Amino acid sequence: MSGYCPSLLIVTYHYVRDPGEVRYPGIHPVSMQRFRNDLARLGEHGTFVTPSEAEKFLTGGGGHDGPQILITFDDGLQDHWRAAQQALDPLGIKGAFFVSSRPLTEQRALLVNKLQYLRSITPPEAFRSRFLSLVPPEAALLAVQPAFRAKACGVYVHDSEEDACVKYLANFSLGYDDTEMVVDELLAERGVSETVLCDELYMNPDQMRSLHNDGHMIACHGHTHRPLGTLLLEEMDAEVSTNRDALHGILGERPGWISFPYGRGDAIPQDTERLCETFDFRVALTLMSDWNVAGQDPLRVCRVTENQYAGLLKDIPRMADVSSRRVA
Repeated sequence: MSGYCPSLLIVTYHYVRDPGEVRYPGIHPVSMQRFRNDLARLGEHGTFVTPSEAEKFLTGGGGHDGPQILITFDDGLQDHWRAAQQALDPLGIKGAFFVSSRPLTEQRALLVNKLQYLRSITPPEAFRSRFLSLVPPEAALLAVQPAFRAKACGVYVHDSEEDACVKYLANFSLGYDDTEMVVDELLAERGVSETVLCDELYMNPDQMRSLHNDGHMIACHGHTHRPLGTLLLEEMDAEVSTNRDALHGILGERPGWISFPYGRGDAIPQDTERLCETFDFRVALTLMSDWNVAGQDPLRVCRVTENQYAGLLKDIPRMADVSSRRVA
């Protein structure tokens, strides 16, 4: 593609399943056909690269001329194993799968997925009303403040304002344990077994090993999926150490990549260099939306969701203007 500089667009997916299975907004899935269509469209604009090829580019070791594309997945869902089996592998595309380990080691679902599941089976107004009735009164009052609502909408750009506020309250403002107590009470009210939910929702070790053996990358995403930037140093290190050791036990090697849960703003650790040096991470991914270009910090890599990539395909970095682009 003449005129385009070497660059890398990383696209991440969460739920890849039939949207008709979801009664209410909460889980925002893409269908398997939509996923295949995305791959076709992305392939028209760049060359799919493996995680190791992406790492060479990000760490200054070269890469393909022109635009490059890497596909990633967050949280460790069974949807991702099926997406690899049914869509990636037939095309020879290798992806990176960022896995949180609590479902594997404790049979306890991630808070973020429990929230999404509850919202997907409950009418939106009923969920918001019941959730806010169970949190401390001061937290419920916070959710109506204009500054709080603006910040919530800035993080959850694909949700309604009301839903964004509840999600931001749950994931960032309330204490993690307090939020989980509320969510677990809501699950209990609906008779949902967390063990059964884990079995249905997440990849098992055999599926992870099959991805690894087929040339895909399995990497870190935090043990419980807490936003790392909001944790104390000791908490953050424990979150990452537990995650890395669990994946090491399954795969026989320690992951060299991490993606930061939530991936924007306060969720990104301030001192990513110390964290990555401590745990020997060579690449760390955010959800700051942009192309990656030569010279960019490999410990603050940009990445886009499946709902954002289309706009960036119109803005592929060119040789003539790359020097003026933001370098993280």
